Amino acid sequence: MIKWLVTLGAVQENVRLDNQHVYYFAKYMYPEVTEPTFIKAFLKKLNLNLWINYHDMPEMLEYFLCHLRRNGGTFKDNTERCEPIELSIRNLRFLNIASILKFQDAPRVPSVDTVWFIYNRLFGISPTASAAECLRLLWNSLPDAFFSFEEIEMALQAGLSYNFYSGAVGVFQARVELRSLKHLCRPTVRRMLWESGCWIPDGIRLTGVPRHFQSFLNLEA
Repeated sequence: MIKWLVTLGAVQENVRLDNQHVYYFAKYMYPEVTEPTFIKAFLKKLNLNLWINYHDMPEMLEYFLCHLRRNGGTFKDNTERCEPIELSIRNLRFLNIASILKFQDAPRVPSVDTVWFIYNRLFGISPTASAAECLRLLWNSLPDAFFSFEEIEMALQAGLSYNFYSGAVGVFQARVELRSLKHLCRPTVRRMLWESGCWIPDGIRLTGVPRHFQSFLNLEA
């Protein structure tokens, strides 16, 4: 039934499935369905914008993104919004970030805006573990210097905010300092893999570097 609906023209090419139908089909597809032609057809009907808006299901999102990348697709092809990290942050879907950072190397918005998105969305609610992990992943993917205590205190006038930031990224900086050369290699390699069209974990594995370097490039450490 699902295959007929998706691949045999029951739904017109330019019509996207709504969120309820996507979730219904996705839970039956994931993770068993691996037929490339079927998944490619399904992705043409899937609005990833809506999925990111409504779901914190990183395993399913990763399944879709992996197949999208391996079929040569992009977010621009799939949805009107082409910056999924910004979309996830705006909608507090922090669990999606790890999956998205396997699809693309880093946020496509300026890094300063990225961290302000997180803080602005967290004002009025308690900082969560998923938000802290989101911030860690984002900052590990970027070449930019860590924010200093003075910068965040002046911008937000709240010491608690810097405690959250420094706890997430694992560094307390009294002043702005450049990142290490080792770290600067990480976003460079990841960007090269992204530009070559790789699913980033696949590309990292194919480099043949030792496992601890693979973990580093995969933002796991």
